[in-house]
Amino acid sequence: KILLFILMTLLKCVQAQPAADSITEKKIKVEMLTVEDGLSQGNITSIVQDKNGFMWFGTKDGLNKYDGYNFTVYVHDEKKPFSIAKNHITNLLADKRGFLWVFYLDGSIDVFNSETDKAFHIQNTLLKNEVSWQHAFLDANENLFLYSGHGFLKVTLIGKPEFAESDFKLKVVELTDFLPKKINDTNRVYFFISSKNEMYLSYRDSIFVYPNADVSKPNKIKRFSNKTFSQVKPSDNLHEGFEFFAAEDTIHHRLILIGY
Repeated sequence: KILLFILMTLLKCVQAQPAADSITEKKIKVEMLTVEDGLSQGNITSIVQDKNGFMWFGTKDGLNKYDGYNFTVYVHDEKKPFSIAKNHITNLLADKRGFLWVFYLDGSIDVFNSETDKAFHIQNTLLKNEVSWQHAFLDANENLFLYSGHGFLKVTLIGKPEFAESDFKLKVVELTDFLPKKINDTNRVYFFISSKNEMYLSYRDSIFVYPNADVSKPNKIKRFSNKTFSQVKPSDNLHEGFEFFAAEDTIHHRLILIGY
């Protein structure tokens, strides 16, 4: 059973909503894009939009950029050291600087410069040779966080990867020891970053809040459980492993919790 809880925790004010009869119906144009339009493969695994408005599609057979009219396809080429590392893409993240973080099936990661069309390959040894990242996300300061059942890493890109590997370096910080000790089922861990750059970690019946996405300061961490929310009345048949998923409604300034 799904329970939806909307909590007025981020701001106390609620924006006024327009009356139903004042809303004008608008028609939305829907256009289907397929391999016939230039898409490299029909199984799309991830979609992001970069700072310039271009749409990027990760597929099982290459990286695709769409400018509103045409696709540009990027694939691995052994003869080109700055081509993408693999073709089977599992996830994409776009940061505010215009870089794409490209994740592959084998756990490897590229930093792709969309201005120079060059992919810079991150050595797996820097990332504990992990082969499967369950969660990958960016905070407001463009730090990349990577979580798996084997560890939790913070990756900071220093410099600007443009034309050569020497243009930048990566700072990798191990954060695993700062995670709640109670975590023993990694499939039940979820993250998101709020508009205030707070990191929310939800696990089973608890939510941990880290100000400024800094997990290294235990005295700053806030923990909430389902017992904290007095207005929440789960059904009597709710199983013992009650879990929360957290998200943010930035339009109405509300924290949305979904528990089951």
